[in-house]
Amino acid sequence: MISPKDREILREVAKLQLEAAHSEKNKERVELWKRHNACRGDHP
Repeated sequence: MISPKDREILREVAKLQLEAAHSEKNKERVELWKRHNACRGDHP
């Protein structure tokens, strides 16, 4: 079983990860990698 305290910690960490995944900086990185993988960019 996961204790209520551990569950709250996991939820907070998941919230931080979700915010990072949806950040503008990460969206730019995703676009750079897509261009790189399509051989249309100069760097990833």
